[in-house]
Amino acid sequence: MTEIKNIIFDFGGVIADLSRDNAVFAFRSMGLEKADEMLDTYHQTGIFLEIEDGRITPEEFCAELRELCHRTFTFDEAKAGWMAFFTKFLNAVWIICSSSKNAINFIS
Repeated sequence: MTEIKNIIFDFGGVIADLSRDNAVFAFRSMGLEKADEMLDTYHQTGIFLEIEDGRITPEEFCAELRELCHRTFTFDEAKAGWMAFFTKFLNAVWIICSSSKNAINFIS
């Protein structure tokens, strides 16, 4: 039997309910004036696209976000802005994650 090493989930509207408006509000509150443009209804741009397609790390995302917002904040504050997208996770995700022997990394 082949061992499964990775599983990729499509979160947006499949495993979790998303709220673009919540995320835009959260990032605007952090000082990102172009949040509405960068978090377009169908396509992200700038650092949001770069983190989504793996061109930058979460740490690089935070560093660039700080520059765009012209202020400092913690990684957890930046993460909270990102997590504002999610309004509800389906229970199946937590069952899968809790039954895993290995760490689960959530990558947007």
